[in-house]
Amino acid sequence: MATLLKKSTNVTVRLGPFLDATDGVTPETGLTPTVQVSKNHAAFAARSSGTSAAHDANGWYAVPLNTTDTSDAGPLVLESTQSTVHLPVWREFIVVTANVYDSLVSGTDYLDVATAEVTTAVTSTVADVIFTRPTSAWETDAPAKSLGGAVMQGVHKTDINDSTGNLDVYKSDGTTLKYSRTVTTATGRDPIDSMSGAS
Repeated sequence: MATLLKKSTNVTVRLGPFLDATDGVTPETGLTPTVQVSKNHAAFAARSSGTSAAHDANGWYAVPLNTTDTSDAGPLVLESTQSTVHLPVWREFIVVTANVYDSLVSGTDYLDVATAEVTTAVTSTVADVIFTRPTSAWETDAPAKSLGGAVMQGVHKTDINDSTGNLDVYKSDGTTLKYSRTVTTATGRDPIDSMSGAS
């Protein structure tokens, strides 16, 4: 898996191991290797950093990269070839923006998530469902204790049931019972007997 690097940032990476070209095993520890870079699939070219690579341990070298070396987001490949001295060496990195690097590697930031498209879609859908669609489009799924249930009581046919005394709320067809509510009456008041659905 390629290591992430922060875009346009100075960094020293490890490249290796540099192994002897003859036996392919012995680490080469005294080199001043020439390291080229390929930025985002471009042709290999010399590093912009003028600081030489220095041996670290066991044939691995510390290779400085400057802000120009890491200026392009995408794959960054380092390679060093000197056929008479060591086997070919290469390593691939992925250069990412500061926000991505700090979120995934440093843990000092959070990934940016654009919500404009989500907000527009959700707002459009909610407005469509609540304000423009006929209740028949969603009345089956809406429970009595919901915004949809309240809307249905306001616009659908309702009736005080002669047998139970409950307030019956019907679906948009005016005949199928959706739900019932218990009605409490008071002496001296004329309860509403029924209400037709909205036209």
